[in-house]
Amino acid sequence: MASFRTHTGVRGPWGQRASYATLALHATARPGHISDHRHTRRKLPNLLPIGEKYGFNSSVTILAPADAEDETFELVDEDGRVVGTAPRGDCHARGLLHKSVFCWVMDPEGNILLQQRSLAKKLGRGQWDLSVAEHLQPGEEYAEAAVRGLQEELGISVSRADLRPLAPAHLRDLKLPNFHDRELVQNYLLPGWRGDQLTVDPVEVEGTRWISREDLIRDTQANPEAYNPWLRSEGSSLSWLQGACGQLPTMTDQRQCVPY
Repeated sequence: MASFRTHTGVRGPWGQRASYATLALHATARPGHISDHRHTRRKLPNLLPIGEKYGFNSSVTILAPADAEDETFELVDEDGRVVGTAPRGDCHARGLLHKSVFCWVMDPEGNILLQQRSLAKKLGRGQWDLSVAEHLQPGEEYAEAAVRGLQEELGISVSRADLRPLAPAHLRDLKLPNFHDRELVQNYLLPGWRGDQLTVDPVEVEGTRWISREDLIRDTQANPEAYNPWLRSEGSSLSWLQGACGQLPTMTDQRQCVPY
């Protein structure tokens, strides 16, 4: 039977979510299992159809895209100095350099928490992604954005001291038709996380999954289209995936491979 996910949460220009009727959803999936955060459809006004679910059954209906084009990003130079601001849509249309943070959540056994991207995303709908990826809000630091993203998207409450930086900030450049994402990216690891329950934001997250590194390597080789380019490229450059995923021809990474 087809199932549907509904919500009415949207982002404001600084990334805040409106508090209309966003659902708090819980998951307890463990390695090799997918937790699917979808709910039976109910009628909401002005619903926008998104289309077929990537690689899975059914379609969903939601109120607004997860990626608000008017969200404000700080523009930076390649040394990370702020040089201005611009809307998200302009940054991704013109390749304007901005900052992002990636966070990998691991349990005590070394399994990696993946999130499945919302079907409301403009890019990589329904694809598997690393635990959390966040654009920095104006005035925010990398670690602050990682802590915020873990709380907002997964309901994981941590402090900056709980995060382990994995590599210096580096330039990541992804070019696709009508999309050019140039970011300075900082990676963090949240190691040994023992929480069993996640409270996910259905605006951003379609599902979650715990997976071992070995299974992730095998699955990215067998089903590369199920994983988005950020996970594949970052994981490979951090040596977690042993180079199995490789870098896509449209993506460049200006830093050395950093082993974990």
